[in-house]
Amino acid sequence: MKGFFLKEGALDKKLGDLNDEMLEAVFNQIGDAVCVFDRDFNILFQSPLHIKWFDKLEEFICFKRVDEIKPNQTIKTITNGTKSPLHLEVSTFPIKNDEGACVAGINIVRNISHTMDLEEKSKELALFKQLQLDKLELKTIIGNSKPIQKVLEGIHKISKLDTVVYIQGGTGTGKELVARAIHKLSLRSKKPFLAINCGALSETLLDSELFGHTKGAFTGADSESIGLFEAADGGTLFLDEIGEMSTGTQVKLLRVLQDGEVRKLGTTTSKKVNVRVITATHRDIAKLVVENKFREDLFYRIHVFSIRTPTLKERSDDILLLAENFLQEFARQQNKIVRKISDEAILLLKRYSWPGNIRELRNIIERATILCESDALQPSDLPVAILNNENGKTLSNELVTLQAGGDPHKMKILASLEKNRWNKTLAAKDLNISRATLWRKMKAYSLHNN
Repeated sequence: MKGFFLKEGALDKKLGDLNDEMLEAVFNQIGDAVCVFDRDFNILFQSPLHIKWFDKLEEFICFKRVDEIKPNQTIKTITNGTKSPLHLEVSTFPIKNDEGACVAGINIVRNISHTMDLEEKSKELALFKQLQLDKLELKTIIGNSKPIQKVLEGIHKISKLDTVVYIQGGTGTGKELVARAIHKLSLRSKKPFLAINCGALSETLLDSELFGHTKGAFTGADSESIGLFEAADGGTLFLDEIGEMSTGTQVKLLRVLQDGEVRKLGTTTSKKVNVRVITATHRDIAKLVVENKFREDLFYRIHVFSIRTPTLKERSDDILLLAENFLQEFARQQNKIVRKISDEAILLLKRYSWPGNIRELRNIIERATILCESDALQPSDLPVAILNNENGKTLSNELVTLQAGGDPHKMKILASLEKNRWNKTLAAKDLNISRATLWRKMKAYSLHNN
């Protein structure tokens, strides 16, 4: 075998005593599996590790002739009786004589299982960190109810893509929070997130805000200005209440979405922009299309992926969670010690229909925190609309009794049942009594889920 590695003339020199046993000892010590074969694929040398990993020549050689061999490297996975699969880096090289003819080949195999395991763990760690960051970003959207979980699923599905997103939902349901969460979880998160309410400006001012203008483009345009599309280049632009946009502005917006170019008011040249657009509205855009108040082509352009934000009434299970979160926020801001919401107040909050949705709840809790003079929010801290239930619903007999100063034990039980959606097992655990005891008290107080 030494003839393949030493010129014949070298045999007469000091290295001439480098015999096959010494070569084998070298190959056995290098830590890699080694196999040398001649031009007829007869094995000249095979290290013990190579023998252990490969029984047959064809398992690691894919050439029919030795002169076909070109330096190559592949990854091969074997089990070979081991507990865990082995990931092997298999490299094959030709051995040439002085004339350049291929006379043999050498196969070197390295166990890279540990390296691949480390790479896999590194990927898992990176994924775990990303998931934790994603969860942190989504903490701004509070709730455990099924409707809000569906919203969160939609955010996760679409955030890493550049698809246009359409958010449909009533006023105060958190449409901008959803848009911001999508941006924060996207690949554009390091770039700007800009938002504008399309219903708050006239057509000319909205055009100027979105696309920019040159000096003198319209009355009052005393200097040149870039628009939000240019300012948000690389990031996300949130167009709230797009249903209020004039048809003229709709045409300009459609051109930007189709061509990726923006043209300032007062100029004839366009500029390329790379912006993700998220739109939102509380109106029924499909109905506006039928009424010729919204362009059909723009509707289909923005209505690629839709997320619907539920009303607070639809996600009533989240009312207490949201209220407690807002209470903690405003108590910190106002430097007050308000630790909880009283049972009576909980019942009132749960029974109200919340036409203003989350925004109304937030404002009411802020006001109640200001008025609160104890460590718990009381019904007296809430607005008259909630106390009188001015949403058209009739207060239950139980609640009327409680407001009139009824049995505090009955109040506590009813509040716990409401808080736990009348799940008797959870309510009993909350009250620290047995389910049988709770059932008897419910019967004694004539408490029923109406």
